[in-house]
Amino acid sequence: MTTFAEFMKKDDIPENTKFITHNIDSNGYTKFVIFSYNINVAVQGFIVLRTWGEDSKGLLYEYEDEDGAILGLHDHNKSDVFMQGAVKWDGCSNWTFENQENCAIHFCGEEEAALLGTIMRAAYNITRDIIRTI
Repeated sequence: MTTFAEFMKKDDIPENTKFITHNIDSNGYTKFVIFSYNINVAVQGFIVLRTWGEDSKGLLYEYEDEDGAILGLHDHNKSDVFMQGAVKWDGCSNWTFENQENCAIHFCGEEEAALLGTIMRAAYNITRDIIRTI
């Protein structure tokens, strides 16, 4: 899996990139956090992280350690990227699920699987609000 910090380096996203975060909630707690950023005037980029809810210190972002154990941690830079992509001014988009090499994405029920549609809808709405042409 690729961590948020590794993804930033791999895709040459400048360290001073301004991110806007958007929470996707289900059953009373945050399941996904979308980090959106401008790639250029016509394209909005997105990095999606999965969470385990939150504790008194804040959100717990999902991370898989070298032994395959799934852990929750507060530092989003060390969190695994769930998916990433971009939406263009004309409505076209490209998405990559970072765990594709594992050939499976696990969901705990229909409601959690349906959140993929919620993430996509949010990405288009965010892009529409920023670019205002789609």
